[in-house]
Amino acid sequence: MEITFLGHSAFKIKTKQATIITDPFKNKDPKLNLKFPSVEADIVTVSHGHDDHSGTHEVKGNPFVINAPGEFEIKEVNFFGYQTYHD
Repeated sequence: MEITFLGHSAFKIKTKQATIITDPFKNKDPKLNLKFPSVEADIVTVSHGHDDHSGTHEVKGNPFVINAPGEFEIKEVNFFGYQTYHD
């Protein structure tokens, strides 16, 4: 497994089966002043709907987007999402 920090709360996780992007941020978010890198993924996870965590359109390819609680198995990778309180 290879894990790469992409900035803010975004990571790229590469396994043998899939490439996953967590919490991609929107390029035009003035709070961050960061440019989201050009990346392609099979799966994107979104922890919550703020602009600095939900820029799914920034990820290339046709990724499966997980943005809600639940159990998912995509490309032999298991995900367990739990709802929690956000300030």
